[in-house]
This record gives sequence, structure tokens and C-alpha cells, in this order.
Amino acid sequence: MTEDERAVKGATSMWALSRDKQTVRLMVPSLASGEVSTPAMRVEFDLSSLEATLSMLVQMHFEMLRKAPTRAPSVRH
Repeated sequence: MTEDERAVKGATSMWALSRDKQTVRLMVPSLASGEVSTPAMRVEFDLSSLEATLSMLVQMHFEMLRKAPTRAPSVRH
């Protein structure tokens, strides 16, 4: 395994820090097709885009955790 391939592996994704520590790579594996071993998608983030992505994900996470407003019961006349 190369240094670029050292990663936190999950069932559907793989994250890796580049050797020069300038980019983070997300590789999404192909759907199970048996023989294909290349990623279906590869995205690389530089520092500023990684920071923007993390900020957006944290904001979305907090929005997901917020309680949805309760609806007042509708009154029919």
C-alpha cells in the first residue's frame, strides 16, 4: 500500500491524505461488478476547499439535529 493509499476505509468510501499533505482524496468505489477495481469517482480537495466543505457539512449537521418546528393542528371552519 502506498502512502497515498493509507486511508480510513469504509464500506462505500475511502479517504486519503496525499504524500505532500496538500490534498485529501475521496475515492468512491464502483458498484459491485466483480472485476472492476478502479474507483467510480475520485475527488481531491485542497486546503481551502476542504475547509469550506467541512464548514458546510458541520452547518448541515447542526440543521439536521435541530428539532423540526411542530405544526399547529389545523382547524377547519
